[in-house]
Amino acid sequence: MVKKSSWLWPFLIISGIFIFLIYFPNDDCDCIKSVVNIESPHNFFEMKFKKIDSINVADGRFPRMLEYIPQSGRIDTTRKFPFILYIHGYGALGNRTMKGICRILYDGTSFDGASLPAYLERGIVPVVHKNSKEEEFIILSPQYDDYSFPVNFPDADDVEEFINYALKKYPQIDSTRMYMTGISAGANMVLEYIASSEERAGRLAAAGISSLCSYRFTDWNKEHGILAENIAKAQLPVWFIQSIEDDKDCPPKIPEEWVEGIIEHGGYPPRLTLLHSSNDLDPAYKTVRFKHNTWFRLYDPNFADTPNVYDWFLSHERIPDQVKFNENSKPGQLGH
Repeated sequence: MVKKSSWLWPFLIISGIFIFLIYFPNDDCDCIKSVVNIESPHNFFEMKFKKIDSINVADGRFPRMLEYIPQSGRIDTTRKFPFILYIHGYGALGNRTMKGICRILYDGTSFDGASLPAYLERGIVPVVHKNSKEEEFIILSPQYDDYSFPVNFPDADDVEEFINYALKKYPQIDSTRMYMTGISAGANMVLEYIASSEERAGRLAAAGISSLCSYRFTDWNKEHGILAENIAKAQLPVWFIQSIEDDKDCPPKIPEEWVEGIIEHGGYPPRLTLLHSSNDLDPAYKTVRFKHNTWFRLYDPNFADTPNVYDWFLSHERIPDQVKFNENSKPGQLGH
């Protein structure tokens, strides 16, 4: 009879623990997409965002979020910061666990380009040099688990409740410099919120909308008062960015309709950027084929359009009954 080695079981147990730690990382501490290629730029360690769970807001529509507060804001809690509310797309739907919140970082990215939170996690932190000082943003990115329009999705009332929650929870937010931006399904939510009433649009200083899929003249928008004139009355600056080769049935016609409606009702002329894959017109990106993902350009601080979205945001601020613009904020249509 051969006696089994006494070291075999301890070896197997230790090996099992090692394999578990490697292949099942603690997602409460980091966001690892690939343990095979640990050096992948899609892996995020020592996150700059803080994961917030169990948010009691909007009847559970936004149960968790990523929170970014600049280090200077954690040191001096009396300091005021401009605020960006970022709403992710359908590809980042939550799975009702904290592990699923990492999807916000990987939203629709199959190449070097990313969502706003992913840019920040990669070390590309949006900092704007203005009036001889550095301006940093508080950034909140709530996650939603359902988007089954028109029966089960976060609507304008839910977004409003989240904004109220943010203002109460974070007194560092400068209410005169609040900005909202979203991609795809998140873009639809941003549009619905700012078009739902003049008062709501008037709370924001500017909005950035990437790959919008909500046509202006739908029955839903008509029945629920989602109107371009509400944006126009508030004189809210809006930047639409869309691809002429969108592969998700979201053509340029969609933002163009909203731009026309805002201008027709005397609103501040929106900024419209149409992305294309022309080697002649855009040689720097000749290897990229623009499809639905336009946000990898919108949130890139080195985006060819000037000013970039962060400079553009801070060129607007909301003061009672009006929006203040600086001379560098030029509306109009751009093609890239």
